[in-house]
Amino acid sequence: QSTNALTVNGDVTFGGALMTDSLAAGTLTIRGDFTQSGTSAFAPSGTLRTIMDGPAGTQTISFSDTLTSWFNRLSIQRSSVIGQDTVQLLTRMRVIDTLQLGGRVTLLGSGVIMDTAFGSGSRVMRSIDTTWKHIDLDYVAVGTLLLPWQSQYFTADTTVFVNADFPVDTNLHYQNIRIASSGINAVGSLTIPGDLSVTRGYFAMAESTTVSVRNFRTLANGGLAMGQQGATLLVRDSAVFAGDGSMDLNTGALRVGRAFIQRDSGYFRPFESSTYVTSLGDTGGVVLVSFQNPDTTVGSGSYFLNLRIDADSVALLTDVVAQRQLRTDTGDVQRVILGNGHRLTIRGADASELLFDSLRVVLDTGGTFSRLDSTVFLNADTAGSQFTIRRWGEILTLNGLSFATTPGNGSGFYLDIQDLWLGMEVTVTNGVLLAGTLEGDGPVASPWYVKFTPSGSGAPVLLWNGSCYGPATACVGPS
Repeated sequence: QSTNALTVNGDVTFGGALMTDSLAAGTLTIRGDFTQSGTSAFAPSGTLRTIMDGPAGTQTISFSDTLTSWFNRLSIQRSSVIGQDTVQLLTRMRVIDTLQLGGRVTLLGSGVIMDTAFGSGSRVMRSIDTTWKHIDLDYVAVGTLLLPWQSQYFTADTTVFVNADFPVDTNLHYQNIRIASSGINAVGSLTIPGDLSVTRGYFAMAESTTVSVRNFRTLANGGLAMGQQGATLLVRDSAVFAGDGSMDLNTGALRVGRAFIQRDSGYFRPFESSTYVTSLGDTGGVVLVSFQNPDTTVGSGSYFLNLRIDADSVALLTDVVAQRQLRTDTGDVQRVILGNGHRLTIRGADASELLFDSLRVVLDTGGTFSRLDSTVFLNADTAGSQFTIRRWGEILTLNGLSFATTPGNGSGFYLDIQDLWLGMEVTVTNGVLLAGTLEGDGPVASPWYVKFTPSGSGAPVLLWNGSCYGPATACVGPS
């Protein structure tokens, strides 16, 4: 009956017969320690509420089996001095309905496992005069969690959302978060000292919010959704995309501090958008980038949309594709992209002061070209094309383009200019060849170290420091 109430002024131990259908309503108040032993010895259902409300000091909770024994509704209501009231979890515990923390309690121990949806019913107690601490827990899988209003001491080691909405109260001080639900909506800005992992469903951010985490990971069928203007996910260390969940990266920004990794069956696909930006680094250090299945042909794999380089150095461990623009700021700080012999494909550019070290660069069609100035190619592959430009009938101007590696005789090129339609003109001002010449050993009309591919309706032209190069139909010899 709902009016049934039992108060135990000492310790309680459940280790006897099965209790699955025997504890369905009423309240059980415990002023000492709680211990469960055996199988299904304590499995309340319905509306039964267990209340931990002892005197000053420490109460303990211990379960020998959290698969068949649990709390249904648990209220911890200590009300004396902060720091003197402690509930110590000697083992993990399971709460299948509601966990309510009131008074001024410190909750310590192994962890809380909760089953039901976070946010159902009234989940915030607006008790302004009370504070509480909720610390040093290994795992907290949040079902319905009722908190006092002053909840700034929420510091569970790992909070696991099983079937939940992200809490509105972003003053909760999470340490690590794992999302294993159909979807979590972060409605406010917050900083997570530790890691954020998504193993099922998605993590979605609200408009004009910033979430800062140490590491971010998608695993299994977990995904990331950023469809709101002004949303920023700041990953201070590493971002790993290894899930195969749905992705919705239509706007906002991802900032990565030390490493971006796409692996396994993961997809990092911003789809059709011209606003989503991935920024690598802030200042100092090297940012590592690796794609297990880079989108080297459109639709074949994973890619950045707009890629911004803010780090001093970025090291590519695989081929990398930016389906829109490669970007930098407008300052005069040179930034290095270490290619390790790989290829960077971009479809537009708004960048300057870049040093491409052991990297093949392809400027393909499909994105907006604004600038690519003061660019240096260093330690390039002598057997291939260092810089390939593949566009539709445009006039491109590159200021301060420099090559430091002479191509192999007959097998390599500084530039490979491919005209896709209507003729294309590439103008280089203040171009520098630290070794060799454009002509090499070939005739001026067909420079040995520049390769031209005409289209059916036109031919490409290279204007290098005022001299014209191209197929015989375009221009013959320097002009």
